[in-house]
Amino acid sequence: MGVNTDTANIKGSHVNRITTNTILLFFRILVITIVNLYAVRLVLSGLGDEEYGVFNAVVGVVMTCSCVFPVLAVSVQRFFSYVIGKEEERKMQEIFSASINIIIVSMIVIGFLFETIGVYVINNKLQISESVHGDALLVFHFAILTFVFSYLQIPYTAAVFSHENMGLYAKISCLDCLLKLLVAFAIEFVSTSRLLFYAAGLAIVALCTLLCYAFIARRLYSECHYCIVRNKSIYRELLSFSGWTMYGAFAAVGMMQGNTILLNMYFGPLANAAFGVATNIYNAFISLMNSVVLSFRPRMIQLYAAGDYKSLNMLFKVNNLFIMCLLSCAAIPIIFEMRIIMYYWLKDGVSENMVLFSRLFIVYTLILSMHNPITIIIQASGIIKYYHLLVESIMVLSLPLTFVLFRFGMPAYTVFWSMIGLCIIAHFVRIICLKCNYKEFSVPTYFVQVLLRGGVAVALGVVVAYLLHTSIDFGLLRLCVMMVVSPLSTLVFVYLLCTTQDERSYINSFVAKIFKR
Repeated sequence: MGVNTDTANIKGSHVNRITTNTILLFFRILVITIVNLYAVRLVLSGLGDEEYGVFNAVVGVVMTCSCVFPVLAVSVQRFFSYVIGKEEERKMQEIFSASINIIIVSMIVIGFLFETIGVYVINNKLQISESVHGDALLVFHFAILTFVFSYLQIPYTAAVFSHENMGLYAKISCLDCLLKLLVAFAIEFVSTSRLLFYAAGLAIVALCTLLCYAFIARRLYSECHYCIVRNKSIYRELLSFSGWTMYGAFAAVGMMQGNTILLNMYFGPLANAAFGVATNIYNAFISLMNSVVLSFRPRMIQLYAAGDYKSLNMLFKVNNLFIMCLLSCAAIPIIFEMRIIMYYWLKDGVSENMVLFSRLFIVYTLILSMHNPITIIIQASGIIKYYHLLVESIMVLSLPLTFVLFRFGMPAYTVFWSMIGLCIIAHFVRIICLKCNYKEFSVPTYFVQVLLRGGVAVALGVVVAYLLHTSIDFGLLRLCVMMVVSPLSTLVFVYLLCTTQDERSYINSFVAKIFKR
């Protein structure tokens, strides 16, 4: 979507930078998604369904604490961007150093939890055959190392994001992805302990990525050098912001990793394998969403800090439409053609649960993604306590609800009923919270210009995709036609229904410049 040319408060360079960053991150996601999907095929082939299911279940125990990643990352990014908007860059080194201290202390606490509760869960709660039980414990400890190395990256990536240097982020993340592909490719050449080899390889890749970020960020950004921080107010601000964000992140992890454990308890490793494959589709869409969110977040926070609410409202609308448009263009044809995509992706061993789980995950992601522009403004305001308390309390209900459904004998796919239903309810609560905390937000405008018009555009795109799906025989030809015609039709509907005349003029001129090049 475009930028309203009547909004004089946003400089052309800012618009161009956001557009450039979005394009860079989009191509990053395109490369990473293709490589990751191929890597999953290699891993599934090399490990087999049972060991792949065991790997996902064991790593799921570690990932229950991965909620600290987005919590501290968003917190540090928010404060970096905020002080840039306030033109108080001198505080950035203190924020960086304080975040390092917080990470070290929290790693000690999390490590204790892993070695006590985590080991107990693996030994007593997960369905793991005796033949791989010993390897599963070693995989668990390699996963802890991967967690630690990834956790230490946060202050460096936060500096990259706050400076809007998305090109650097794209390069390092692509390198990380290619190294993981190399590990997946090498599994076939390992005769024994493939499960251990894969887990150890991921830990080494995480270490290499950490070293890249640390080396480059220290050379580029003056704030990425450690100093002693005695200012207690910085710790209080970071921890207060992180504390309530932690609650939200824990709800998200509980929904994902907690449901992974429940699936293992009630349906065994094969259900975990299907959920693990579908999770890769989910992660691809989350990454696509983040490619848009990461481009907008620093600028939106800076505009809020500067009190430029007119420009912020414009970017809020554009961010919503970007997310809805890009994800729908990708999601609609993939949902319809999931079966043939799975066939070409995984070849053998595609189960009905893999196809169904993947489709439902995409629907869930489309709904979930719409919260991001709202959350950015709430986080920029710093008034996050009641927002996370209300919204995430709804999301936390996913685990007990899923548990009850499984106890009553419902099939494995009902895990998505609780996820999708609660996500819809939570979104309307988010809208109310935004209006309470940000008076410049117009609820009727949001419903009409974003939800209603955007929903109609997406629905029309679904109709076009359905007509194509039913009129062409199953096969590669239909897949190719769907992947071209369906996104284009969705783009046209969004262009006609969701943009103003000024925005369409901007889009036309922007596209004309591209073709002239």
